[in-house]
Amino acid sequence: DVAPTPPPSRREFGLSPHEPIYFAVGASGGLNARFQLSFKFRPIGPSDDSIAGRGFWEDVYASYTQTSLWDLHSLSKPFTDSSYRPALFYHRHDTGWSLLGGRLGFAGGFEHESNGKGAADSRSINILFARPSLRWGDSDGWQFVASPRLYWYLDKEENDDIQRFRGYGDFLFALEHPRSWKLAATFRAGTSGKGSILVDASYPFAKINDLFPLGLVHGYLHFQFFDGWGESLLHYDERADTQFRLGFMALR
Repeated sequence: DVAPTPPPSRREFGLSPHEPIYFAVGASGGLNARFQLSFKFRPIGPSDDSIAGRGFWEDVYASYTQTSLWDLHSLSKPFTDSSYRPALFYHRHDTGWSLLGGRLGFAGGFEHESNGKGAADSRSINILFARPSLRWGDSDGWQFVASPRLYWYLDKEENDDIQRFRGYGDFLFALEHPRSWKLAATFRAGTSGKGSILVDASYPFAKINDLFPLGLVHGYLHFQFFDGWGESLLHYDERADTQFRLGFMALR
């Protein structure tokens, strides 16, 4: 008898994680949730995104990220706002170069962001972005990552002063271990001096399961903190409630 062919793994489809995937709940300003779905697709080249392609065309990706805020305290439980971000970009996890003792990676391309609403609630921007990243440490141990995403607005007609609250960059810093904690902080600084900070801390359920046999060994326990302006695209120019959230992170 011929053994059946095993089904292709997730990575053989060219899909890989992009930004974190999570669901977290908080209570500031009323019970609410924030969740995010994100992935990227590599049509040509190795399925593992940490392996460089043989040419420029093998390092081109398409991605999709959705971030939603959900009102859980109102009677109808409406979504406060959602942000939809498709992107097309070039990406190298490791360029083979080093800078300041860290391994240099790079991503750059085009991203559209909109909230899918109409009339006065419609918000959208188009940007060109460049994202260098520096990694210090062992990939199988503790690493420190600095990854600023710098961008230029191609179109911001529906929110023409958004740079006053978002500025021209997202500044990500992370300390992580593949089998332990990851602490990531993203800062924005608007040209008016108004900005925001988002902090995500996560710890593997597999490690918690060693102490408390929960049976759930996939994913991560997730803590989130947000403070500042414009947590959603719809309210980009409004001061948001300071939020502490607790939840589940599937990919980080």
